Amino acid sequence: MGRMPGEALIRRPVDCSDRPKLVRDVGALLAKLHAVPTGPLLSVPGGVHVDHHEGDLRRRLEPGFADLVDRIAQHPERWSSPATPQEVAGAALAMIPADFTPVLLHSNPGPTHVFCTADGSLSGLIDFGDSYLSHPAMDLHRWPNPADRLILREAYLDGVAASTEFNAAWTAAMIHTDMAVMASRPERASAAMADLTVRLQSW
Repeated sequence: MGRMPGEALIRRPVDCSDRPKLVRDVGALLAKLHAVPTGPLLSVPGGVHVDHHEGDLRRRLEPGFADLVDRIAQHPERWSSPATPQEVAGAALAMIPADFTPVLLHSNPGPTHVFCTADGSLSGLIDFGDSYLSHPAMDLHRWPNPADRLILREAYLDGVAASTEFNAAWTAAMIHTDMAVMASRPERASAAMADLTVRLQSW
């Protein structure tokens, strides 16, 4: 068994100069992963979990949102939106598109699983053990820093205009991450709140 060269991005400073390029490279890599034909995966014995439609994706996200609402309630000083956490979570879940084409996801291609070399070049992704098929936006929100998520989205789309359906699912995913950051990362809570405000205003 081989070992991924380099180290996890999470060990590098958030403000390192090579980070934007590295995040863009991750976005391009995810676009390639999501283009992998899924037909053969559906015939694997034991199956691969698939979110087929809005109902499946809602069932995936609802428990997480409910937990985040409870955790944020314990830290009201981190929340400055006129809407309550419950209302924001409900709005995000309502954004989930009714229909979409599921793609192969890594499931958590964030700083913990992105590996890079000493010069900031992308080595690859580790830990595909939780891969499943769902909306591509579910692979684009595992970055606590909102700026990283925007760079990732831009590189992933590579100049192609996003559909309304994509934007809806992406916005819901961004709100989920912003709430997760506010619940667990007090040093990043203000940036997450600012991004969440933008997401709600843009929808």
